[in-house]
Amino acid sequence: MYRSIHRAVGTAVGAGLGAVAAALAGPDRGGLVVAAAVAVAAAYALFDVNYLLYSGFLTVFIVILLEILGFPAVTTAEARLIETAIGAALALVAYSLWPTWEGLTAQEKFACLMEAHGQYACALLREAARAGQITSARLRGLQATARRARTDAEASTVRLADEPPNPPLTPAVARTLVAAVTRLGHAELSLHALVTSSAWPVGEQGGRSTDADAERLQALGAALGTTMSALAETVRFLQPPGRLPSLRQLHTAMRNQSPPPDPRLVRITGSMVDAIDKLESVLRRTPAPQ
Repeated sequence: MYRSIHRAVGTAVGAGLGAVAAALAGPDRGGLVVAAAVAVAAAYALFDVNYLLYSGFLTVFIVILLEILGFPAVTTAEARLIETAIGAALALVAYSLWPTWEGLTAQEKFACLMEAHGQYACALLREAARAGQITSARLRGLQATARRARTDAEASTVRLADEPPNPPLTPAVARTLVAAVTRLGHAELSLHALVTSSAWPVGEQGGRSTDADAERLQALGAALGTTMSALAETVRFLQPPGRLPSLRQLHTAMRNQSPPPDPRLVRITGSMVDAIDKLESVLRRTPAPQ
């Protein structure tokens, strides 16, 4: 909606500025080339900043470029102004009749976000427990899937902020969920780097240094996977989560075992548990739709 309006207004202003710039330059092609270069540079610089300004400078560039190629600037400006107005009006009417509200589909994107990061984290913990279970290609694939899911959720959050509120998945809740998953993603990347490094300790049978380490990591991974799947269903159906495994208790048991595990592993998995606890807390506080 906003982009259609910005495109129409920006084109109107840009068409006028382009015609004025062409008139002031007159037959001086050098001046037109400089003006076109400045306009297109400004358009690219402002594309992610303000669509209205981007549209204005883009129109200035097109009008001047066509003047250089022999098309009168005033005629070009008039044609672009009229045709953009028609196109913007059609787009606004179509969107008003058939709006694609992000709030109607956002929960599925956030559910996929939880599932993707749950699968990635589980695979990393399995690899930390028993090295060689997950190939490097598989880990990279899960990492890419999780990253794409987070990008989709971030884009969805931006769109939600420009729409009427659609509780319970409001823009504030969406931003909090994205922030918590981003924290989880940072911990996952740290764990990925750790378990794929040559310095990661490996036991006699290709696993961690002790069977106790491996068992507790696998238990933590299984509980984490169950929790993230349950949170995904919570988001998908916008219902409060049921009883979930105690990730904090499992992490504490792993941290306090004797001999103590690798401190890097304790720190990273602690960050993962903190992030998931935050996700659960937010979803438990979010009221179910009426």
